[in-house]
Amino acid sequence: SRKAGIYFLPVDLEIANLGGFGQNKIYSLFGLAGLTKKKDLNFISDQIQEVFAVPLDGFLFTDNAGFSRLSNSFGEDLGFSSIKAGDYLFFLRHVGNLPQLFGSVKTNLDAATLLNLFNKVLSNRFNKFDNEKLSAGFIDNPTNQFLDSIIEEEAKTTIVLNGTKIPFLASAKSRLIRNIGSRVLETANAPGDPYPKSVIISRDKQSYTLRRLSQTFGISDLRLFSSFEDDPKLSQFLRADIIILLGPDSANSR
Repeated sequence: SRKAGIYFLPVDLEIANLGGFGQNKIYSLFGLAGLTKKKDLNFISDQIQEVFAVPLDGFLFTDNAGFSRLSNSFGEDLGFSSIKAGDYLFFLRHVGNLPQLFGSVKTNLDAATLLNLFNKVLSNRFNKFDNEKLSAGFIDNPTNQFLDSIIEEEAKTTIVLNGTKIPFLASAKSRLIRNIGSRVLETANAPGDPYPKSVIISRDKQSYTLRRLSQTFGISDLRLFSSFEDDPKLSQFLRADIIILLGPDSANSR
């Protein structure tokens, strides 16, 4: 039942404190990434995931020069506003074999994933892909495009605890969890002192939902409930199937 889709982000949308750099538009993320300590393009995908509360497993970006070279392959200069879903599929089909793009494309996907992506694109017609422009209203009223059917089937409940002094961190992460199909029972500040590192605690270490949340949030420290049954600070939260305890590593910082 898996499907493929292309979603257009409202790049002119202004966000009040985008990436901690004050009010900026989404398209400013490329410039803001250069101002971060790591000058890392992961900053862009982290912020898009944070703003739109959708899971991003990887990215493939091209700069203005690369975009111009790709659009010239149509024989005309295309603007962002005139591009259709089929055009993006055309881009994907050619991005891997246009030598002039080397140096203009950045990705955190490994070779096997890229090959799989290009194979999927090459083996499907344009009209087999859903495409939709996400409006600014999607942030506050998301639809079900990003629901994960396996997470829905497992029906694991989640509690998200903010173990940092960063306000609203648990609420921000819980939006994404709901958007992919898990029921969030509660968001709260973690009791006691701030936690140095994020942890996910689960009843079932083989759960698909656990693995998906671990991948989405980049949390590798996975533990079983049995380790916390005698912990008076956390025992009150053990009614959920999964507890996500957020440390400072879960915050998108500069």
